[in-house]
Amino acid sequence: MTHNRLFGWIALLILLVAGVACAGSSPTDSSTPTSAFTQPEAAALVENAMQGFAAGDYAAWSRDWADAMKGAIPEDAFLAYRQQVLDGLGAYQSIESVIMAPSDTAGYVRWVAVVNFAQGQMEFVFSFRQDGRLIEGVFPRQLS
Repeated sequence: MTHNRLFGWIALLILLVAGVACAGSSPTDSSTPTSAFTQPEAAALVENAMQGFAAGDYAAWSRDWADAMKGAIPEDAFLAYRQQVLDGLGAYQSIESVIMAPSDTAGYVRWVAVVNFAQGQMEFVFSFRQDGRLIEGVFPRQLS
């Protein structure tokens, strides 16, 4: 019986060591995003897009979009959405901040811009492949 008890303790010890070893070797930390852009490069890209938004210039707004984005959001849809924003929040004023954030999708990164309008703020989330330089998605939402 002592032999069985010793064998049980050894088995338990092996399981604990294996569990600790696996828990300590997590893959990459998904909360630390990486991007092909530096913060100043991302801020310049966002500035260009927002100047295009302010002027109603689809070519400037979509200059850095992937082709799939341009096919998914045509100029008339952009102009209609832009008008809704202007009707609700007034004229574009400035960009308050542009920060990098992790994406919910593996291999992607988000650059999040907080944008000031005359009567409130919006957040524009620009999604990129981590190694990419073209916008794969734009997700706006009103903050105030």
